[in-house]
Amino acid sequence: MLESIAVGYRATIFSLYGLGEFTSAGFAKNALHFNKEALNVDLTAKHVLITGANSGLGFSAAKAIATKGATVHLLCRNRERGETASNTLRAMPGIDSNRIVLHVVDVASVRDVKRFASEWAQTGLPIHVLINNAGILPNERSETQEGLESTFATNTMGTYSLTTLLLPFLKKAETPRVVNVSSGGAFNKRLNVTDIAAKNESFNGALVYAQTKRQQIELTEYWAKQYPEIQFLSMHPGWAHTPGVESSIPGFFKTMEKSLRTSDEGADTIVWAAVSEEAKAVRSGALLFDRKETSPHVTLGGTTAAPGDVEKLVQICSDLLNKL
Repeated sequence: MLESIAVGYRATIFSLYGLGEFTSAGFAKNALHFNKEALNVDLTAKHVLITGANSGLGFSAAKAIATKGATVHLLCRNRERGETASNTLRAMPGIDSNRIVLHVVDVASVRDVKRFASEWAQTGLPIHVLINNAGILPNERSETQEGLESTFATNTMGTYSLTTLLLPFLKKAETPRVVNVSSGGAFNKRLNVTDIAAKNESFNGALVYAQTKRQQIELTEYWAKQYPEIQFLSMHPGWAHTPGVESSIPGFFKTMEKSLRTSDEGADTIVWAAVSEEAKAVRSGALLFDRKETSPHVTLGGTTAAPGDVEKLVQICSDLLNKL
């Protein structure tokens, strides 16, 4: 009973706070305090990997980072959409077309991520920045060919598998960074390691998505402690107008459409966290919102992970990575 009341209270606080902060108006207000020179950086000779880069926040981040001279590697599940995105970027002014590289890889498949990591190993190249952006919010439960619930497979295992397998190449770079794109939905969820397959209750896509976003935040903090030579950051982009939002939560999109951030506004902190000198001073493991560290929890608590649960999540992911 008390937990039910707490959940409802957290949701109310989250919604009210979101209306003031997560919208385009909130971005405009917070951007007044941004350092306008923070993104004036030269990324020549840097390799930046971005998952889900064919549209939405991933495409916006790729566009911004490519204009700064980096070689941007687009990791996309669908070849046709990936080629469209990469060709669009190559045609943009200020972008060296030779520095846009498409990789067709399905991060929801552990086997395909292993294949990609093996191919990357053959290049011998360092990875300066890894941006785990790919994510899905399906409204009906489904499983991948490897038997994993699709939301968990994409959002959590995709992030875990890719990051874990690419650690040797991140360590080859000077001051490497990993940026995990989370969501405000995580603010209302506590880490749950008892139902990773999302089978025990009637499927609610938004809640399962929020749980995976909580898992990403917890993994970010865990990795920061395990690998101090790499800076790990997670971020909340606010409520942005992306194809995923429009198709997955149409009711929310219809209600909030005029107030949503653009994808470029939503991606701003991704880019800042990935490339700015300012971001180097941020505590590794932090959750960011509009270029500042923010708390991963909301009023009344109740979303702090129970002792040992983060380690259980890591063990689950590790076992799946070794098994598949």
